[in-house]
Amino acid sequence: MKIKLGIEFNDRNLMDVNASMPENGNPGIGGSEYLFALLGRYLQKTTDAFEIYFFNFGNSKLPEGVISVIIEDNMDMLDQAAALGVDVLIHQVSKPDHWYRKLESTNIKAIPWAHIFLPYEELKTIRSCTNVKRVVFVGKEEYDTYIDDDIITKSTYIYNMINTSRTAKERCVVQPSVTYIGSLVPAKGFHLLAKIWPSVLARVPDAQLNVIGTGKVYDRNAVLGKYGIAQESYENEFMPYLTDENSDILPSVHFLGLLGEEKEDILCQTAVGVVNPTALTETFCISAVEMQLCGVPVVSKKKWGLLDTIKDGKTGFLYTSEKEFVDRVVQLLLDKELNAQFGCQGQAFVKNTFEAGILIHQWIDLLKDVYNDVPATYAGVQGNWGNDLKFLRGVLRFFRFKLGMKFIPTTEDLKHFKQRLHR
Repeated sequence: MKIKLGIEFNDRNLMDVNASMPENGNPGIGGSEYLFALLGRYLQKTTDAFEIYFFNFGNSKLPEGVISVIIEDNMDMLDQAAALGVDVLIHQVSKPDHWYRKLESTNIKAIPWAHIFLPYEELKTIRSCTNVKRVVFVGKEEYDTYIDDDIITKSTYIYNMINTSRTAKERCVVQPSVTYIGSLVPAKGFHLLAKIWPSVLARVPDAQLNVIGTGKVYDRNAVLGKYGIAQESYENEFMPYLTDENSDILPSVHFLGLLGEEKEDILCQTAVGVVNPTALTETFCISAVEMQLCGVPVVSKKKWGLLDTIKDGKTGFLYTSEKEFVDRVVQLLLDKELNAQFGCQGQAFVKNTFEAGILIHQWIDLLKDVYNDVPATYAGVQGNWGNDLKFLRGVLRFFRFKLGMKFIPTTEDLKHFKQRLHR
């Protein structure tokens, strides 16, 4: 008998997206939404063990073979999933407490797929929600954020996947070009790249900057500023670095908007890729993986999920200061031999680590374990002890789990208390 599997695909703020063949690349939507579509597609291609339902708002073309269930909101998703007899539901996080309370009135076994760090109130709810059988984190660094928390007892991590087997275009770099991919919102850090761009131009005068993405990546209804690039307040923050005395965009800067599969044409002519220069909110960064698959070395900040997706000094550089940010971008623009070496190493790293055909089997095993009530196993810490208070988390884990002193607050409890004290 097939397991009835529900997958949330939140296309509420997207319009007419073709997500029917996500293995061909991101059609120009947020990375999280893209990966939910890709997961459903690969499950449908790989096994017949599941009857797959996509819960969506009806604005997108979905993979062939899945059943689209049109919903009005998150609560309606639970109602319809229960009525259909869904066994396991993979859903996005950022759900309110009453959603989980309603979940507990059903027989659905839930898997929150955490593409973002868990909001504190939701973290507390998930700890005690018996219908949440597994929390899936998108990388080891995100998983390690919760090693001292009770939630880790029902958690695991599976790296986000990408189809590395499709034919990639040959990389041919003619100009010293830098390409940024991401949403143009403060959390994705484009303003830091804009800030250093004059310094890069001073050292590499013929450098070009390609910007793929706008302020509408996650919300097609967002109102943009006068340049049509981002919300007005954010444009006012970064555009002074990228315009001349007449407020015209510099000749070296090219805003390319929302691109789908065609962004590979740009990447194959790119010398250096840049993603989320602040690293804030970054639990993984699929754009970094896409760039490296095209042979493009990537530069970003040495924090959080980027430690999973970029190998510092091997497939790109992870910096710790603004000066180092400039130096590393310039180094990769000028040192063609090092650039080519990083590019080859990046392609091999992606194919060995993030190939969808391999990772999908981890998902299949996980879903069967959840259906059969097999508990999670602890993955341990494998390094990067200086990232995100991990050493403190390890100490607290020892006291809370090894010595049974569960009355001791977790790191996330302490952070929340500090925030409340500050407010």
